[in-house]
Amino acid sequence: MKAQTQRITILQQQNELQQQLLENKQLQQRITLLFILLMSLAAVMLVQLYRKVRRSNLRLREMNKQLEYQSIRDPLTGLFNRRAMQEKMAKRHQEPQAEHCSLLLLDIDFFKHINDHYGHAAGDAVLVEISKRLSALCQENELVIRWGGEEFLLVLQRPQQTAIDDLCQTLLRKVSELPVEFEGKTIPVTISGGFINLPFAGVPEHQFNWERVLQVADMALYLSKVNGRNQINLVTGLRVPFSEAEPHLQSDLSGAIREQMIHYHTIAG
Repeated sequence: MKAQTQRITILQQQNELQQQLLENKQLQQRITLLFILLMSLAAVMLVQLYRKVRRSNLRLREMNKQLEYQSIRDPLTGLFNRRAMQEKMAKRHQEPQAEHCSLLLLDIDFFKHINDHYGHAAGDAVLVEISKRLSALCQENELVIRWGGEEFLLVLQRPQQTAIDDLCQTLLRKVSELPVEFEGKTIPVTISGGFINLPFAGVPEHQFNWERVLQVADMALYLSKVNGRNQINLVTGLRVPFSEAEPHLQSDLSGAIREQMIHYHTIAG
């Protein structure tokens, strides 16, 4: 009787142990399942967070591209602006051997009259249309820049002077031969310009940099204006040493022409 009681007690203890082991196993399974669920949830949250951060980075990258684009573009015409030219010349300054280029500064004739007579919206339409005509005549490796107001700057890559002369003649013709149409109004347009090479006459750019060279083109443009407009004056070289001509090239292009210090010719429209 006593032995039977002991066996029953042992069986009860074994059953209790088995029950405890089963409960422990079930608890471990619940913990494992909970851990898996938590890890899955964490993984989902991490994936969502990664995608959100990635989308945010893409948006930021796109916004930066847009800001960069806007910083070097004219909002009205879509052309490059003055800052784009300054950045291009800064990069050029870092190059060990900068390639030859030419600067052609253009100005729309009587633009103030266009604004006053036809209205500023018409003036904007003229700027947009002229920018299209200039762009259509330039090569892919050349720049058309809205320099400011009614001024445009062309950075050309045409080493042959005959090609430059042909382009100038074509520009004058393409701008003047077809008036700009705006809201039923026909607006006649002509341009004047000044041209120079960079570097100028073989003078090193550290001695006569692009800004000073452009000042000469600006003086040539001014002479185009005072001599009748619808023409381009081209400064193509030196007849005397640079040191002799330099004072005139700083502020008195007319004097340099009068003293026959430079090679200079005019293309009329």
